[in-house]
Amino acid sequence: MEEVDEELWNEEIEEEKEKEEMDDEELEKHDYETIKILLMATEAIAQMLNALMALIHDGHIEQQQRENANQWRVGISSNMWRDAMNEGSQG
Repeated sequence: MEEVDEELWNEEIEEEKEKEEMDDEELEKHDYETIKILLMATEAIAQMLNALMALIHDGHIEQQQRENANQWRVGISSNMWRDAMNEGSQG
């Protein structure tokens, strides 16, 4: 009777070990899938940040170009005004 009980006990232990191994394999698979999803999400976030930085950079360049154009217009109009005043005072 003790031998039968010991055999059953050993079988139960083996079944538990197999079950634990399967659980570990499933966990590893789950962990792999989770890591894969996290990497894809991280890549998407990085792409969005790059696009946002490009928009900010382009906006900054456009603003700088507007400021440069405005300064150029002010310079031209100031020169024209000065030239007109100088010609008026000489004539």
